[in-house]
Amino acid sequence: DAVKCSFVSSIDTINNNIKKTVLLNSSDKSRLILAPTEINLNILENPPPESTYNKPKQIISVLLEGKFESVFKNRLLAKNQQIKLKEISDENKMIVISDGDLIANRVSNSGTIFPLGYDKYIDYIYPGNKYFIINAIQYLCDSHGVTSLKSKTLQLRMLDKEKLNNNRLLIQLFNIILPILLLIVFAPVLFLKFFPNIKREKRYA
Repeated sequence: DAVKCSFVSSIDTINNNIKKTVLLNSSDKSRLILAPTEINLNILENPPPESTYNKPKQIISVLLEGKFESVFKNRLLAKNQQIKLKEISDENKMIVISDGDLIANRVSNSGTIFPLGYDKYIDYIYPGNKYFIINAIQYLCDSHGVTSLKSKTLQLRMLDKEKLNNNRLLIQLFNIILPILLLIVFAPVLFLKFFPNIKREKRYA
């Protein structure tokens, strides 16, 4: 399912010993704007040209697995420091998401809490937010059995809107004319196959 984000950023990764698995990414027609920038809904009246949406898929969430190095490694510690610093963690994992609003519920001025993934502008709830967070927590809690069962899902393939618009007439003709032609060609054959006695009765009547 689609996941709703408000002001999402891209995530860059580096080469190290940590295993990285991309969990969420944008489409292959993305547009990047360097921060800080002004956000204004007037962009709906004057949308940017489609040619500016020329960036490949941008990482939004990534799963990190391995042994993590402490950020306090090679730093000077206080003399009275009683805690023993652990420079390298045990085998561990974490999920990084570039937008905190993915897990935030909207709250109205009157205190009404809206469901997770609710978009007030189109009055729609994106179910992907809830399922993503639940699956992420279950995986981090080592619920491999539940995760493997939930992985058996049917993946929906979205249609390319650009190809649909460019080949609209051809697609319409293919879906309307072709079935009619097939019906005209094969209908007599099928009729004689399943109702052969009707022709004989008419012949000898």
